[in-house]
Amino acid sequence: MNNTENIRLELLKDMENSIIKAFKINFSNDVINPMIEKSTVLEKNKKDNYLNLVKTALSNWKRAGLELTTYVYEHHGYSWGKKIKENRNIKSAEDIYKILKDYDLNISLPGNYNIIYKDNDIVKFYIKKHVLIDIRQECRINYSLMYDLDRTWKEAFINGLNSDFKLQATAENIDGIDVFVYTIFKK
Repeated sequence: MNNTENIRLELLKDMENSIIKAFKINFSNDVINPMIEKSTVLEKNKKDNYLNLVKTALSNWKRAGLELTTYVYEHHGYSWGKKIKENRNIKSAEDIYKILKDYDLNISLPGNYNIIYKDNDIVKFYIKKHVLIDIRQECRINYSLMYDLDRTWKEAFINGLNSDFKLQATAENIDGIDVFVYTIFKK
């Protein structure tokens, strides 16, 4: 395993731990412990086990679960952006794009990043909508909720990497294919 893969595994495990910690702080142990056991026992060694926790949190606590999960995604993305920034010289939108591609929470996504346009201050890329939907359906989570959480994480991650840059996300259709277009740009 290379260093990027090790850091990615650490990132995913930290996401799982962050979700557990946030829910333990906000809900009693007799309520939260069965949720954690149910989610983690089912998929003991899976890299994206945090998605099972998200699914359980959203189904058990609806609005409160979504708000807390959104907070976890935002805090986690920002703190990981800051952590990765410590070892890198991040000056351009392309630098941010490369790092985001390497550390995307969705393990199968990096090969699905398709650049539309790039220069020093802007990188515009897309991910086919069906790829994200397939990932979410595998875990049986509403893809639009997960898209919002994923976008929240990416925005916070980029802010942690370099607060001079921002992420904009839109749903579009390119050549008859539904895609999510992301633009990283200098503020």
